[in-house]
Amino acid sequence: MTNYIDCIVILLAAGATWAIFSSTSPEMGSTGIVKWYSQLHPTVFICETVIIYNGKPVDLRQKLAKAIRGLKELVSEIKDDTHR
Repeated sequence: MTNYIDCIVILLAAGATWAIFSSTSPEMGSTGIVKWYSQLHPTVFICETVIIYNGKPVDLRQKLAKAIRGLKELVSEIKDDTHR
């Protein structure tokens, strides 16, 4: 997630419930995302599907779909409740 208010709200909500919060850069590739988060065994994976970079929207849905498929293969705790 990018450094917007939504990310801060999620961070604070995670802290209030004693959950672990971890973030990666939206520019990270799907392989890097899988390697990073598979170590944490997340149960919830929240991500932005579109970011604004250099004044232009960048669609991340294909990269995130690939990363989520990879995570589901390695992490059984992830809930399958994808919203698009």
